[in-house]
Amino acid sequence: MPLTDADAVSSLTRNGRSVNQRPPALHRCEVRQVADILREARGCRFCGLDQTVWIFLLAHGGGLALLLCTDTDLSLRVSGALSGKGSAIVSDVAVTVTCLSAIAAQCLLFFRLYRSDPGWVRIGCLPEGPAGQQCGYCSAVPPERSRHDFNTGQCVAKFDHFCPIIATAVGDCNHCMFWLYCVLQSFLILWGLALALDALLPCLLGDSVSKAVCWGPRAWQSWLHVLAVLLLVPCLNVFGGLAIAHAYLAATAQTTYEVVKGAKVPYLQEHYRAYAGPRGFPCSAKGVRSLLWHLMRGPLPPAPYSRGIAENLNVFFYAAKPHSYWQQNNGMSDKL
Repeated sequence: MPLTDADAVSSLTRNGRSVNQRPPALHRCEVRQVADILREARGCRFCGLDQTVWIFLLAHGGGLALLLCTDTDLSLRVSGALSGKGSAIVSDVAVTVTCLSAIAAQCLLFFRLYRSDPGWVRIGCLPEGPAGQQCGYCSAVPPERSRHDFNTGQCVAKFDHFCPIIATAVGDCNHCMFWLYCVLQSFLILWGLALALDALLPCLLGDSVSKAVCWGPRAWQSWLHVLAVLLLVPCLNVFGGLAIAHAYLAATAQTTYEVVKGAKVPYLQEHYRAYAGPRGFPCSAKGVRSLLWHLMRGPLPPAPYSRGIAENLNVFFYAAKPHSYWQQNNGMSDKL
């Protein structure tokens, strides 16, 4: 049901407290409620960790162990750095430090995202601008560009999507971090793929002596490198595609939800009335091809919140979150 002005004032000043001075007990109750919903959405747990964390740890730990325990350039570099001998000691140490730093940064990004607040709209907090329609699922009054996320049971400011890779929603407060995560993950996958191919190519294209060694006593290492290539190529497609797609979304001030749903998004319907292209771009191979076609040939999908690439990236990376898109649009309207 719509929230009246009287309800808005009473919710802001109930018991003499402002929005930012809610009772601590209420805040703790909301935190526990969100934690319970997230625990259910993240699936089964083992030894206190859910399946998402285990998949991340096993994938990265197993990949690193494979590259270090077989004859790859990385294992040779790490051995040289640990021994402290050889003419290439400086480059060996540099490669080792770079590898460990990149993996540590990726782990930090993952757990920051895993525990992050994507921009959940708290019950009793009113958005800037005119009061909107109260959410029928969580009773929050979401700001502009928000949507209820059924996986976490909360409305999320500038909702993008629910990501099973990090087992939480991607919204205004963690969208930038998610893009950095995808970029760094793509770099690590590309590095691992290059190491596996560097070790495997002599076994496939080398002389008869190299092939005899690779497929003789060291056949298990060669098969592990083949397995690594087969696993890393689709992973690179996924994370590389996500990094490129979200770079486009950041530059155009759009979200995955807005691009995929298109005219079905209530606050975009008026903009799609004058759009000659598709009513949306489904999250499928056909939808991606259609989006790429219209990006190259036009017409471009409506992006009413875009203020130019420079300003869009400034908001994406540096603006305080959650950002007030109503205030942004209102300010532009006043100037016009």
